[in-house]
Amino acid sequence: MLGSCDSNAIKVKLSETLPARCYSYEYLSAVCIIVKYKETEQHESWEYVKGCFADGSPVEYLHAEPGKDYSFNHVRFEVR
Repeated sequence: MLGSCDSNAIKVKLSETLPARCYSYEYLSAVCIIVKYKETEQHESWEYVKGCFADGSPVEYLHAEPGKDYSFNHVRFEVR
């Protein structure tokens, strides 16, 4: 059987013969991208450069609390 779970996880034991497992999830908190303006003789465009978060990621995930509902209503979107 597994030891204790992290504080943001739930331990689930489905049967007496199987070991318990810890389950946790993260929720999408923000989306942020860095873009670059490009202009040619034919057209203008914006080019994706990278994300604004750690290691160039375009998304930020936060640990969810067990039993709490999350929606996408408050996800921050930013373009730099």
